[in-house]
Amino acid sequence: EPGTDSYDPIQAEEFYKSRPLMVAKRILRLASLTAVFNTGLLFDWLVLGKLLGDEEYTALRKNEPRRAKEALVLCEKLGPTFIKLGQAL
Repeated sequence: EPGTDSYDPIQAEEFYKSRPLMVAKRILRLASLTAVFNTGLLFDWLVLGKLLGDEEYTALRKNEPRRAKEALVLCEKLGPTFIKLGQAL
């Protein structure tokens, strides 16, 4: 019966080990979806903060509401596990 009592790490490993293409596609999907978001955060922190000498990180703080909305949309695109992680944060 499916549920929290029925997880078997050995079965999970066998399942994913026999499906390398499925795993690779999921990793590429995760990478492509998160790349734009992560690049934006890096830009805010590194370029606007460090390189332009914004020691107060005002640009980073100013962009927080927009980045939070982007993170919410990203969690929805990534699926139920990430939605739960987003709710926990």
